[in-house]
Amino acid sequence: MAKTGLTLPALILVAGVVLAGCSDSEAGAPASSDDAGANSSALTSPNGDLPHSGAPAVAQPINTKKWESDPCSVISAKQFSSIGFDDVDAEPNPHVEAGPTCDWYPSNATLAGFSGAFITGDPPTEGLSRLYERRELGDYKVWQELRPIAGHPAIRAEYKDESDRGICGITVGVRNDLAYGVEVTDEDKEITNDPCAFAQKIANLAVKTMKGKGNAALLHKRVRDLPQSQPQGGLRTRTRQWRSSIRGSAQIAL
Repeated sequence: MAKTGLTLPALILVAGVVLAGCSDSEAGAPASSDDAGANSSALTSPNGDLPHSGAPAVAQPINTKKWESDPCSVISAKQFSSIGFDDVDAEPNPHVEAGPTCDWYPSNATLAGFSGAFITGDPPTEGLSRLYERRELGDYKVWQELRPIAGHPAIRAEYKDESDRGICGITVGVRNDLAYGVEVTDEDKEITNDPCAFAQKIANLAVKTMKGKGNAALLHKRVRDLPQSQPQGGLRTRTRQWRSSIRGSAQIAL
């Protein structure tokens, strides 16, 4: 059965969909000096005031340029296999409003999926600082500062809690001026009983790859023929709502 599209609203994610209290994530070891040199060059934020609004500083900034151009490459087939998924379809979506995005669909699921996005769609990009600033304005009903993911600060910030419906997102600071978001949608619990813990697990794999600790063998990408529209409340609608939350808008961004 064809799966519906997620169209990762992730970039909007920055608003924070990070799971708090999920203990199954793996803390990443500090990058080696060689890795740090390769990833940290020319990463000074164009905004000298970052971080702000109480956001944590990112101690190990990552150069994400090559990953932004190929967002599905941040998680390899070997990495997916390590968490029990031997067949996952990857759908790159580099032109999503929120930023370069990839939607992933495990073959053993009918409707469930998850997305990862570089949140660049609301310039100037300010990483986690944008979310902390919106928290000060009282925008979020859910706010959780999470355990570091692969050595990087992470939060969950959402307008409402839908984790009991299988929907959860998290946001990771990969640099002071850039965040990476992961959203899980699994209302029928086809792939997980805890979408927040699962989102953290996926973010951990992605960040490790960005830091040079993932396997280079990439997933075979197959772009499906997705319906252009879905009923209200479908995955595409929810992802748009997520993007809107990250951009600080209460309206659904098309």
